[in-house]
Amino acid sequence: MKWHHLFVCAMAGLMMTACQSHSFRIEGTAKGLHDGDTVWLSRNFEAAAPSDTLIVSGGKFVLEGTTDSISIAQVFALADSTSFYSSVFFIEPGTIHITFTNNEMIGKVGGTETNDRLQKLTDTLKSIEDKITAITQNTGKELKAPSGSPQAEMRREQLMRKYAETLRKAALNNADNELGYLLLLTSSEEMINNKQRMEIISKMPAKMRKRPAIHEMEAHIKGLETLADFTMNDVNGKPQSVLAEAKKHKLTIIDFWASWCGPCRQDAPELVKLYNTYKSKGLGIIGISLDQDKAAWQQAISELHLSWMHLSDLRGWDNKAARMLGINSIPHTIVIDNQGKVLGQGLRSEALADLVAKNLQ
Repeated sequence: MKWHHLFVCAMAGLMMTACQSHSFRIEGTAKGLHDGDTVWLSRNFEAAAPSDTLIVSGGKFVLEGTTDSISIAQVFALADSTSFYSSVFFIEPGTIHITFTNNEMIGKVGGTETNDRLQKLTDTLKSIEDKITAITQNTGKELKAPSGSPQAEMRREQLMRKYAETLRKAALNNADNELGYLLLLTSSEEMINNKQRMEIISKMPAKMRKRPAIHEMEAHIKGLETLADFTMNDVNGKPQSVLAEAKKHKLTIIDFWASWCGPCRQDAPELVKLYNTYKSKGLGIIGISLDQDKAAWQQAISELHLSWMHLSDLRGWDNKAARMLGINSIPHTIVIDNQGKVLGQGLRSEALADLVAKNLQ
């Protein structure tokens, strides 16, 4: 009986330990908020619907609970009519720290393993982003030449590549956990292209790959392996088939751009150089403009010496092809072979030139 009593006590202790290991506590510091302000918590990041309401008291907000897994969550608060505070974090066992300050709209997180890794990555990306901003705004130590000059734009491009590479590497290294899942869901195609997305997805656990968001992403990417044909008017108002034009070349770059797009105009000289180097080897380019002003579109073609086929429906961001392909930022490129097979997306500068060279050397 004594042995039985000790066994029951031991089991009770283990059960208590298990419960404690699954408990979490959110400790928030709200320097930009006032006592009585509301902080909303969404435990379903993808739905973004509030599930808990926390009240600021003594400049802090607290929530305790239990969890049997790591999940992505978000807290957000409205300090006044203009100040919106938000922070994405992970609910996991342990004490989670979230800090809002007057100067930062995005809160800092930490205190647990996954949140510490998220904040470390966020700090690294913010450092690169600040350097890019300094170049753009003509301020700071990063400025080696006047903003807009070739030297400044080259440095800006280097930093943007470093930003994307840092993000991609983090997503790949964390493909087996929730941080990788978060990065894949929230990164644009310019940061992580479809080929890289498929590589990350291939390293995810089977259970994670079955999630609706990943399943839909995988299906979308596989659906883009071969470009669906579409027609659009050229500069003379004549309908042209994209795949019919692509069949004339070994490799075709479909370039989404606009006359009003600064980065597009900056990329134009490199694109012209690439075209002149490889057109005799089978390179074709189809420019698809998101312009609405036909005269501005045609003037830009002339000014930038873009001597390839140009198409547009002059509907701006409502461009039929851009909507069909889910393109929400420009410049954006899609590279296809003469059968319409997609070989690359979202490539610019060196990455685009490398792909062309690889296929046409």
